[in-house]
Amino acid sequence: MQPWWESLDALQKFLYIIAFASTFILLIQSLFSVFGLDQDFEYDGGIDDFSADFQFFSIRGMIAFFTLFGWTGALLSQTPLSRFLIMTIALVAGLIGMVLVAFLFYSMTKLQQDGTFNYEYCVGQIGEVYLPIPGKRAFKGKIVITIHDRSIEADAITDEDETLSTGSIVKVIAVVNQSTLVVERN
Repeated sequence: MQPWWESLDALQKFLYIIAFASTFILLIQSLFSVFGLDQDFEYDGGIDDFSADFQFFSIRGMIAFFTLFGWTGALLSQTPLSRFLIMTIALVAGLIGMVLVAFLFYSMTKLQQDGTFNYEYCVGQIGEVYLPIPGKRAFKGKIVITIHDRSIEADAITDEDETLSTGSIVKVIAVVNQSTLVVERN
């Protein structure tokens, strides 16, 4: 290995050092990801170039940049291309890698779902009283309503004078406190 290393010029040595070091860090980061240990190692303060979720400058992006920059430059340095052209192509390859990593993680964030139910979807829908709902918003009762093929139980109140008894069919007319429904007899 030493004769090979000694045969390299300064630019080639520089590019190989970057390639080997960044590849080693990439492998360590990949192992951390496999074992779920990488949550605390990502910088969340990305530059808002495209949106709040698209983080161009991130640790993963920088590692991708240096890995592709180093290997592209090291491999091209074995060709008769000029040093300027080698560095230009290596920089472009690194930037493409950075953009691809940023886009990959941006796309992955779009696959995530919050999982919390939005009670606004209930407005205008029909449900059934599960626990009696006293009139004039005296106390909360409960209704069962099906939204998006999901049956939910929700707190409910009514502005009507009479109590809505168990089994009554009701229509949701509003949402109060983000989780209490206002209903009326249907």
